[in-house]
Amino acid sequence: MIVLHIDVSMHNIVYNWSVIMLKIVNKKVIGRVLFVLLFIAAVYFFITSRTNLNTVMVKKVDIQKRYVEKTVSSSGEIKSQSEVELGFGVSGTVKTINVRKGDQVKKGTLLASVDTYKLYNDMLTYRDSRDIAIRDRDLYVQNYSTNVPAIGGETEYYLGLRRQDELVSKAQASYNSAQATLSESYIYSPFDGTIVDVTKDAGENVLTTEHVIKLADLGKVEFETDLDQEDYGLVKEGQSVTINLDSFDGVDFIGIVTTLPLYANGGATPNFTVKIALQPKEGYKPLMGMTGDAHIIVAKSESEVSSIYYDELFYDDENKPYVWVVDNGFVTKQVVEIGLEGDIYTELKILPDKQVVVGVNTDVEVKDGYKAKVVL
Repeated sequence: MIVLHIDVSMHNIVYNWSVIMLKIVNKKVIGRVLFVLLFIAAVYFFITSRTNLNTVMVKKVDIQKRYVEKTVSSSGEIKSQSEVELGFGVSGTVKTINVRKGDQVKKGTLLASVDTYKLYNDMLTYRDSRDIAIRDRDLYVQNYSTNVPAIGGETEYYLGLRRQDELVSKAQASYNSAQATLSESYIYSPFDGTIVDVTKDAGENVLTTEHVIKLADLGKVEFETDLDQEDYGLVKEGQSVTINLDSFDGVDFIGIVTTLPLYANGGATPNFTVKIALQPKEGYKPLMGMTGDAHIIVAKSESEVSSIYYDELFYDDENKPYVWVVDNGFVTKQVVEIGLEGDIYTELKILPDKQVVVGVNTDVEVKDGYKAKVVL
């Protein structure tokens, strides 16, 4: 009985040990199988992502020799080189308007006047006062020559003569002022030109602050445009300008910057009015009042340079310029050195050593390391 018990116990021990060993072996096999499966899945995912999810469509960029230009653009208007708004120097009632809109006049032509009755009488009064002062001084001098004791001696005489001269000077000044005021009752043409506008009729009241007649020389026009202070700092006299007028679609007029202002216009935002002389263009006549856009060339390459479109160049977080290139089938950044940044093109001083590309699908962002699929 004892022997049988021992045999049975030994059998159970061997059985249990075998089961344990089998479980251990099975776990190792399963672990290895799982590792292999996971490795295969990772490789498959990597290959799939590289060939599908991380593939970006790009097109080649042609680096070409071009002139690169940088311009400052602004809207403006054709105006006369000689243009003036005329008014009276005094307030009153308009007596005569001698011209109409569209009339051509010569320099010195009387254009309009106000009622001068009161001003004329005032001028006569001041003239009489001046004449009296001169007469009194002459009598004082005459009395001294005939009756020295009555004057009080030589010293007193010269003091009295000085007082008489001062009275004459004051009277003369008042008379001159009255004459000047009377002259401001008339408007004369300051140069040969055309009446562009008339704002008053005879019999109407007018103030010194009002403009009555606008005169311009229509034979000499120029383009005027206002620039903000950032753009104004780039502009210099003599720079070339391309002007496109709304009245002549697709026509380029050539101009030259002729006049820069000495100060800014008034207002919350300072602007600077720049004047541009227009070159004649056969078949076209720019007229005063026409509007359009001026493109002032503030920088231009001296010769044709290697360049790309401005939107084919990018900047990193440190504001360094770079382009996308294809290297062994994958896109990568290449930092470049640039020159003049124009409106359309940017100069490349050193050419990239790989094919430059740009993305063609705006929904997929180009990233470093993506596989490149070049399309036409």
